[in-house]
Amino acid sequence: SSNSSSSSNKNNSNSMKSKRSKNRASSNTSSGVEAGAGVLSRKAKLVQLLLSPAVQSKPALELAEEPAKLSEAQVTAVFTKYVPKVKEFFFRGKPGQPSLKFLVSAYRSGLQAFRGTELEKHLIWCIRFVVHQGHNRRPDVGRHLIEVAEAFTECQAVQARAIEKAALAMLGVAPDFREALVKLVGDYKGIALKMLAYERVALGLARDFDAVPTHYENRLTADLGPFIGANPEDIRRSLLDGHAASRFPVMVEPEAAEVAARCRELFDLDAVLQVFVGEVNSFSEKSDQASLASLFVRWLSTGEGVADERKHVLLDEDTLSRPDIDSNVALAVFEKIFLGAVDIAEDRQIRGIPVRKIFAESSLEVECEASFEADGDQSTGGSDFGTATSGLSSPGFFSAPSESGSEHTRQPPRSRSQSADGRQEIVFFDSSQAPGPRPSSPPTDSTEASAPTAVGEKRRKTDLSQAA
Repeated sequence: SSNSSSSSNKNNSNSMKSKRSKNRASSNTSSGVEAGAGVLSRKAKLVQLLLSPAVQSKPALELAEEPAKLSEAQVTAVFTKYVPKVKEFFFRGKPGQPSLKFLVSAYRSGLQAFRGTELEKHLIWCIRFVVHQGHNRRPDVGRHLIEVAEAFTECQAVQARAIEKAALAMLGVAPDFREALVKLVGDYKGIALKMLAYERVALGLARDFDAVPTHYENRLTADLGPFIGANPEDIRRSLLDGHAASRFPVMVEPEAAEVAARCRELFDLDAVLQVFVGEVNSFSEKSDQASLASLFVRWLSTGEGVADERKHVLLDEDTLSRPDIDSNVALAVFEKIFLGAVDIAEDRQIRGIPVRKIFAESSLEVECEASFEADGDQSTGGSDFGTATSGLSSPGFFSAPSESGSEHTRQPPRSRSQSADGRQEIVFFDSSQAPGPRPSSPPTDSTEASAPTAVGEKRRKTDLSQAA
C-alpha cells in the first residue's frame, strides 16, 4: 500500500511537471512567434530601403595612367609566382587556349571586347596596376592576382569585373563605416542579380545558351541597377557589354519594377548580417585599419550611434577588449545606420538593457526621451544634445601589457591625449564604471542568436561561389 501511494504521488508529480512544461512551451512558442513576426517585419522594411537608389556606393575613383613597365616574361613571372597553377588554366577549359596568354595580352593592350569604349584605358590601367603591385611584392597582392587569373577562364565580361575589383580594392581608399556597409550590401545585390539571372533562364523568361549567364546578368544589372541601387561601376560596365545589348531586349517599366521587386525577394539579408557579425567579431590588434571590424570599432568609439556609457554591452564580457555581437545586434546596427533608429519593441534587451537605449545618442537624450514619455509628449523630433566624448578610442581598444609581461584586461580609463610623437593614446574602458547589471551567464533572451565563428570574408566568397 505504501509503495502504491508513493508511486501514485510520483505519477501525479510527473504529471504536474509535464503540464507546467507544456504551458511554458506554449507561452514561449507564442512569444517566439510574435517576436519572429516582428523581426521579419523589420527585415522587410530594411530590405526595401537597402535595395533602392538611397543605398548605393559612391562612384569608384578613376586610376591615373599606368604605363607598361614589364616585359611579357616579367608579367608571366608575376602570375606564376603568385598563382602556381596558372599554366593549367584554360579559357573555358579549351585546350590550346591558355589563360596566361590572355593575361599577358590584357596587360599589353587590354580586353578586346572593351576596345573603343570609355572603359578601354581604365581596364588597361587597372590590370597593369595590379600586376605592378605583384612585381613589387606587395604583401596582400596574392589573393587579387589569383582572382584575376581565375577570371580569365571565363568570358571578358567576367575578366573586366575581376580586374576592376582587384585594382579598386588595392587602391587603399579607406571608406567610412556607412560606406563599408554599403559596399557589403552592394556585393549581395550582385549575388541577388546573379540568382535572378539563373532563375529567369530556368523558367524560360530569357534565353541564354551559355552555361553561366553572365551576359544576361549584365543585362539585368544595366536595367535593374538604378531601381535597386547597384554599384555604379557594375552598371557602367554592364551597359558596355555588347553581347548583353545584342542578345537581350532592354527591360523597361512596368516590367523592370516588377522584376526589381523579385530581386529584393532574392536578396539574402540574413547572409549579409552573418558576414557582418563574422568580420566584426574577428577584430584584433592586427586588424587592418580599413577592415570592416576596425571601422565598426571606430564608429563605436565616436558615440555616433551607441550611447557612450553602454558600449560595454557590445563587447566581450571577460575583457571588454573586442566586439562580441550576434545577428540581432547586427540588425540593430544596420537599422541605426540606414533608418536612423532601431525599430524594435521596448522590452527587447541585451544583458538587461533595452536595445533602444543602447542605440540612443547619449544617456542625456535617453533621459529626456523618458521624461517626454512620462509627460505624455509623443514628439519624435530630433535632439540637439551632443554626444558624450569619453569612452573607447579609435582605432581600437586593447589590453595593455604589464611590466611583468602579463596582460591587464581591465585598465582604468584615461583621457585622450597626444603622445610625444603626435599619436593618439589608447583609452581603456573600465568595466567597473559601466552602468547596468553584468550577468555572469550569457543572456537567455530567445531573440539573441550565438555569433558565428567563421570570418566574414570567407563566408562572402562561399556565397559568391554557391550563387555561381
